[in-house]
Amino acid sequence: MNIHPVLYKYRLFFLSFALICVTFPDIILAPGSLMVADHQHFDGTPAPFSLYSSITMRFKHFADMGGSLWQSEPKISYMKHLMQQGESPYWNPYQGAGSLGPESMIDIKFSPLTLLSALLGASSLAGSFVILFFLGLGNYCLIRLCYRLLELPLIAGVAAAMAYMFNGFQIFGLAVNYAQSYLLFPIYLYALFAFVKYGGLTRFIGAYIAGALVLAPTFIPTTVLVFVTATLLAAGYALEQHLPFKRGLMKIILIGAAPVCTLLLVAFIYLPIIQVYSFSHDAKTYADRFFYPATINALLSVFTPQHLSYRGNNDIMGSPDYPIFMGNFVFHIGIVAGLLALLGLRKSTPKGLLLFTWGMTFLLLMRIFGIPGYDYSISPAYKANACLRIVILTVLLALPVYRYALWKRPYWLVLLLAATGLFIGLCGIDFYDKAINALPVVGKFGEQYTWVAVMVCLPVLVAYGMAALFEGMSVFKPARIYLACMLGFFLYLAVMLPFKDWHWRVVTYMPGFLISLYIMYRICALERNAKYRIHMPLLLLGLLYTEYWYYMDHLHPLRMDAYNHPPAYVRFIKEHIGRQRILNIGPNGFPGEQAGAFQIQDVAIMTMNVPPDYQDFFLQDFLPKEYNYNNFLSFMSAKDDGILDLNLTGFLGIKYILAPSDWEGWHSMLAAHDFTLAFHNEQINVYENPTPWPRAFIAPANAALTVEALKKGDIALHDLLPAHISQYRNTHIAIDVDTPRPGMLVLTDSWYPYWFAHVNGQAVPVEKVFRAFRGVTVPKGHSEVEFYYDNPAVNWGIRISVAMGLLTLCGLGWGVGRKIKITLF
Repeated sequence: MNIHPVLYKYRLFFLSFALICVTFPDIILAPGSLMVADHQHFDGTPAPFSLYSSITMRFKHFADMGGSLWQSEPKISYMKHLMQQGESPYWNPYQGAGSLGPESMIDIKFSPLTLLSALLGASSLAGSFVILFFLGLGNYCLIRLCYRLLELPLIAGVAAAMAYMFNGFQIFGLAVNYAQSYLLFPIYLYALFAFVKYGGLTRFIGAYIAGALVLAPTFIPTTVLVFVTATLLAAGYALEQHLPFKRGLMKIILIGAAPVCTLLLVAFIYLPIIQVYSFSHDAKTYADRFFYPATINALLSVFTPQHLSYRGNNDIMGSPDYPIFMGNFVFHIGIVAGLLALLGLRKSTPKGLLLFTWGMTFLLLMRIFGIPGYDYSISPAYKANACLRIVILTVLLALPVYRYALWKRPYWLVLLLAATGLFIGLCGIDFYDKAINALPVVGKFGEQYTWVAVMVCLPVLVAYGMAALFEGMSVFKPARIYLACMLGFFLYLAVMLPFKDWHWRVVTYMPGFLISLYIMYRICALERNAKYRIHMPLLLLGLLYTEYWYYMDHLHPLRMDAYNHPPAYVRFIKEHIGRQRILNIGPNGFPGEQAGAFQIQDVAIMTMNVPPDYQDFFLQDFLPKEYNYNNFLSFMSAKDDGILDLNLTGFLGIKYILAPSDWEGWHSMLAAHDFTLAFHNEQINVYENPTPWPRAFIAPANAALTVEALKKGDIALHDLLPAHISQYRNTHIAIDVDTPRPGMLVLTDSWYPYWFAHVNGQAVPVEKVFRAFRGVTVPKGHSEVEFYYDNPAVNWGIRISVAMGLLTLCGLGWGVGRKIKITLF
């Protein structure tokens, strides 16, 4: 039966979002939430949960929730405020004494999810539905890509959508900031593949616009890996189009040009980030990182996240001289998805696409598991572990390729192994690892972020595997080998892990795991009966969904919407704070950068883009060296009182200090310095500073404006004349000054070279005072002083993006007009 293309398109759309509705009913039909902030109250108490009942709380299965809880989700409310007030996102006055934006890793202010959630009101409901919308859109793009572009059966597209929606990286990072680029990658992948297959100016423009969506979340490690991996997959697909040499070469060049156009389109984000690296410590932070591989003992976690140990990323080598934990995370792909990916390595799979998907997966897994160049000289146990890594992964990855993809005769495998041995002999066994480590920035990406590139390849392999099954490919023999490997990994883990370390989950999960292996074995055995062979794809698809749904272990919290309905202490501070600042001690109150969501200025900061002078002041002067692991974590764990120089709290304009109610040491210490208890509940105390300095003041012209003078008491509050801040915006500050003598106007905001000043309409230099703050010389009498932020990287970035945007609109207009003309005439 012929179906109208429009109706079919909507049917695919319905199918894509039907998966969302079935999987997340408590979000759609009940007041459940996907937002990380709803997992606990601001005061640190656990949140109530919705429909699903689970043994463990959902948020304990997030791979890394801190960045979202403390930074990126508060930035949704922050961006809502900027949109409402017409403020600039390129300077944030609410964290530290002012920080740069866009930030190059965590807060992702320009992410499509952040901006759309902010536009819709920054509520928990808005944020949850934005996540589900992009998840459904990703499903739609993958199903359409598989069916329309790769010409695979519809069931293959559904399997690919499940592998995308439920793999470990996605489901344990859903709503977490590092995974947002992965959430958006199917849009970019579909646009690239559509351009490769059909060509045309409008599709080329669509490809680089979709790329801009992926690059907009500025969590650099995962964003770069997602973007590069998707582009390489498109290049592999282009090799399969059998075009004439010139046309094929031109298409490859255009695929390479699409990322360049994307970067020009998002220059307003990335040009300021690049410029920041020349001033901040960010580049050094990346360069100083050390890569830790995953342990081979967590190999079972590639297929299932729930087994003998509570988390599959523990190193259980039992080495007495090294900690039990080494590495970061191992994200599961699922037992069924792994089998389907194995089946995708068939001879009929397009060789170019297969080369890029499986080749990248092979190399990435080698990198993740530290093969072969990681330094295992630290312990004999780790040397043995290194050999085991090489043997297991070589067998796992070489045999499927030999059986299903590239070789018709064994001697090709022998020649390949001989060539590999020769290469290793000439270049050294650690050549691969050293080559990656030598790459700037990318070479230092953590192992937990490298998984995102594997998961970009996974849906494509799963789709081809399901297509092979649908076309009648025998699955029984490969399933036996595959399931035997699973059982072997399980037994290996059981032997290596001491019984005392077994998590009690094993009581319920071990039988389930073994039963699932047996069920899959029996399902695969059904293919021997032609009567049941036709049902094999549907059976495995149902098992794929069931397995993934069980692994989710979701326990969604109820929507609290705390940023739109703040607790009492937040309302109290906001009502009385004025232009003064706060300092948050401990995990309650305003940890991380949550204060910025309420336009409350906090002297602490978690972002990487803090001006380096303020960071030095904060870590060297404000905190003793034994506590300066980094500024945020210092206060999170600062249960010991007395770590601060309280003279500097006054100088910074700190009016309130927040600390947990049960931290008695802080209560005694602050009371001894005349701080009063302004607000109290069972979780949080708010202490008021009796003498905070004004945010802007005039110091005597001959005063030594140094931190040492502050600490010695050479400059005191009674020596200063307060100045009136008549206007305070992110990038523009106006101050009225009345002074009987010339002096230095000090504004205790971070100094940065692109802050400029006018005094009575005349440009004056902005001097760096007290190590990290702004000062300008003012004459006797009344003066009007203006500070304004004028960053050339921001200006040029906006100009380039606007120019590229106009060029894009012209190209779209020309392409659409040409299509209309051809259609009409």
